[in-house]
Amino acid sequence: MGSEYGTSSDTTLYNGPFILTGWDGTNQSWSYQKNEDYWDAKNITLDKIDVQVIKEVSTALNLFESGGLDDAILSGESAKQYVDNEAYVVEPEARTNYLQFNYTDVPMFSNAKLREAFSLILDREELANTILGNGSLPATAFVPHDFVTNPVTGNDFADDAGDFLTYDKEKAKQLFDEAKKELGVDTIEIDLLGDDDEASKLVGQYIQGELQNNFEGLTINLSNVPKNNRIEKGQSGDFDIILGGWGAILPDAINLLDIMNSETTFNVGPYKNEKVDQLLNDAETVNANDPEARWQNMLDAQAIMLNEKGFIPLYHTAEVHLRNPKLKGVEVHSVSARYDYRNAYVAE
Repeated sequence: MGSEYGTSSDTTLYNGPFILTGWDGTNQSWSYQKNEDYWDAKNITLDKIDVQVIKEVSTALNLFESGGLDDAILSGESAKQYVDNEAYVVEPEARTNYLQFNYTDVPMFSNAKLREAFSLILDREELANTILGNGSLPATAFVPHDFVTNPVTGNDFADDAGDFLTYDKEKAKQLFDEAKKELGVDTIEIDLLGDDDEASKLVGQYIQGELQNNFEGLTINLSNVPKNNRIEKGQSGDFDIILGGWGAILPDAINLLDIMNSETTFNVGPYKNEKVDQLLNDAETVNANDPEARWQNMLDAQAIMLNEKGFIPLYHTAEVHLRNPKLKGVEVHSVSARYDYRNAYVAE
């Protein structure tokens, strides 16, 4: 297979309960076929799982209601309308969505008052509960609650860290005016880049409205593109502010906090703080076998970044699904492989 390995379903190896079929690397639909060579194949009930990428929630909802889908993702008003439906399921994720600044090419973002104003003007409770309404939680720090606990004390990381993100409209306006004076400008125009899914569009529109309606002289231009394009633009520095996110693949706070390290690929600003870099590197090297020192390294690194608003955390994501109540045994993980269908079956 060589360099083509993993680029399609035919160039990938499998040893799990299902085999990926019908994926050419770019198409919007594929299937998971039961692997007859799996060691426990006799206990795998499902023969095939068909998957489609459907960006419009209304389309997915119509298909679900007509029996064309057994599982559909909802957001916005649709998520709120179905909260009492027996098929309604909330799936928390170990993921934080945030605003990320282009420090390299947009010098104004080095102004601490401007960054602080952008953070203070956003009501994260309203954003998570009213705008999204999909089970996502307002961020008070970067690492969410109920994600990882101290191996020595058992304390939740978020509880040990405390709250860093607040909502204060009047202070935000004051800081924005002071930032304009320090920057020597009367007007500011900024492009906000995000994905083209419905949730990202809703969040972008909310941020645009809050910033433009409260900060005199500020214009926010929205640009929503497919996720791959957004990532490419981030990597090439073709952005002012990105509405992005970072999710964990392991139950370890460092897995989320590493995005703050200036050497991390997806820290595309890049946000740079030598002390933060040192603390994170210590957590992964010299203190790797000292749980208490490592824990404190991570707490301190997060605190420094949040105090200077290197990133602006917004909310911790969750997905609302409508799942056929007859579909049983689906295991959902907040980290690592998202879904496990080994024990899934359709009830009579």
